[in-house]
Amino acid sequence: MHIYLKPLVQELERHANDKDAIKMKAYMKDRFEMFGIKTPARRMIAREFLLEYGLPEFRDLEKIVFACFAFPERELHHFGIELCGKFKKQWTPETVKLFERMTITKSWWDSVDSINIFCIKPYFARIPNDIYSITQAWIDSNNVWLQRLSIIFQLRLTDKTDRNILSRNILQLNDSEKFFVQKAIGWALRDLAHTDPDWVLEFVQKNELKPLSRREALKHI
Repeated sequence: MHIYLKPLVQELERHANDKDAIKMKAYMKDRFEMFGIKTPARRMIAREFLLEYGLPEFRDLEKIVFACFAFPERELHHFGIELCGKFKKQWTPETVKLFERMTITKSWWDSVDSINIFCIKPYFARIPNDIYSITQAWIDSNNVWLQRLSIIFQLRLTDKTDRNILSRNILQLNDSEKFFVQKAIGWALRDLAHTDPDWVLEFVQKNELKPLSRREALKHI
């Protein structure tokens, strides 16, 4: 255990709830152990911890993040992910390697979507120059979770959505048999449909999407 995390772990253990842990583990298909602390309470514990102990040095961030991932409990994985999001001003192009390593470590939809929210989306908002090359590398990686990120990183950008890159990335992954890729394609299109339903409808009509992707894309049109 990294010394920085010791008081946080003690506090999480103190708030553990065995009954909720059983339910939360079942929701995650028993892939991870749980303290049984729901997200609002977990974030309150994290907030109080950071108020008392402060942020670590940026140079120690990677070690601390993967010390979090070394624990079996999912709540600590999420703490590590959200901790990364507090260092936006210090991110560099090299930081993408950290995000990628996090993405492929103990991966499931909850951690990957959280990495997208706290790391990927704000990173590309600050450093947009390499979006094409980075997302292309994710598509080419053959890793389902990196591929998912290449599709969902523009969620909720509304009018700022780059439709060219969305189209390019979707069409490259359109033949994927992976559920979480197909679901991501439908999700990204459904999200854009709130702002630009005509574009989404035309895209779906022009391209033969997987049934799951198509169904999700057209859900609210």
